[in-house]
Amino acid sequence: MKSKQISTILFMIFGVTLASAQSIQDLNFLVGKWEVSEIVYAGTDKEYIETGSRECGYYLDGSYIKCETQGLRKGRDRWYTFLINYDSNEKYYRILSLSSDYPEVGMSAWEIDSSAQIIKGRSLQGYGSIHRLDFRDRDKIIWQGLYAEANGNSELELNAMWTETATRK
Repeated sequence: MKSKQISTILFMIFGVTLASAQSIQDLNFLVGKWEVSEIVYAGTDKEYIETGSRECGYYLDGSYIKCETQGLRKGRDRWYTFLINYDSNEKYYRILSLSSDYPEVGMSAWEIDSSAQIIKGRSLQGYGSIHRLDFRDRDKIIWQGLYAEANGNSELELNAMWTETATRK
């Protein structure tokens, strides 16, 4: 009887731990083909729109999701890649960003909010951006961000500097 109670308690403890553990599979909704449209500096004299397509899939034996995008920005082709994995030590998703038209490698951290419908992100480089991905509709993702100095504030103001909409093909 006592053994059964201990087994039940251990199952409850470890069952909850296993159920709440995050992994790269929590971002499975990203996998697939997408049409993307990004508005940058909306409402200013610098405003421009980039359109293109993105394909995301599992990479390196399923430990990453790799998203490759080809876009057209100001009449020029542009390519960029995101490599996403879950860092179980730091307890966040780590994103490596590579671009054909920007010389630096970007590094960001994402955390899924408690509703499991919003990702809040921030640059890990002391500069860059804070951003939010809204994926309540798994076939349409809204990604908004501000370029800013990192100040520990991960809240996004309402006046986003860029907004990307990705719609599943």
